[in-house]
Amino acid sequence: FLSEEFATAPPKLKRPYTFMMSALRALHVDFSPGRRASRGLTDWLNQMGQPRHLWPPPDGYPDVSAAWASNLLPRWNFSLALARNSLPGINVPLEAIVSAAGVSTSPEIIGLFGQIAGGRALDPATAELLTNYVSAGPPNNRAVRADLEDAVGLLFASPTFQWT
Repeated sequence: FLSEEFATAPPKLKRPYTFMMSALRALHVDFSPGRRASRGLTDWLNQMGQPRHLWPPPDGYPDVSAAWASNLLPRWNFSLALARNSLPGINVPLEAIVSAAGVSTSPEIIGLFGQIAGGRALDPATAELLTNYVSAGPPNNRAVRADLEDAVGLLFASPTFQWT
């Protein structure tokens, strides 16, 4: 893994299943008992073009970006729905993540979720844009929470998270 070929490999768009599972893991989601979450996630995979166990050839779903790049809207919608806690049977503990990290200001919170989504610090322009978005709302908890959810959804919908 230390060879030049690995270091210079072009980025690749995550397959829908990989994208979904990595988002769920990164945000430490809690699943409620029952099948509601499973059915909902299966529906999202269908919308993203990777229905479970339905690829006819035995070689598996394509592992090239071109196979998935033409259907990004369901991924973006999934990212926003996940961050907004609107997926049945799934709870995203954004406040717990923020609390555990010990951050409190908008720039720190955006930096935290940028690190979670991309594995590195956000570029300054993106960080400033999202920080201003979160800070622009009226100072009541509901508005700030909604802005934070949208910012996290945008981070997970962005190329920073979608490409490996």
